[in-house]
Amino acid sequence: MVYKLATGKMRSCSTLSTIRRPDGTVTSGMAETLNVMMEHFTPADEEVTDNDYHKLIRAQNKHQLQPNTTNPLRLQKFWTLYTR
Repeated sequence: MVYKLATGKMRSCSTLSTIRRPDGTVTSGMAETLNVMMEHFTPADEEVTDNDYHKLIRAQNKHQLQPNTTNPLRLQKFWTLYTR
């Protein structure tokens, strides 16, 4: 690092502030850039596009986790795991 500093080869950090949209327009700032990137890189979570695996995961997560209160040791283990 000292060598790079002495020789002037230190690179400055570049910040991505604008990007070009697919329609050719350019974003106007960081917030708009992040919104465009989120829309592009994260797909919409819609039930109609789920495959069988995702339907199963969605069904399993609709029900809130309930502790088994009939066995005190299982209840203790549940709360230990839950409060981590």
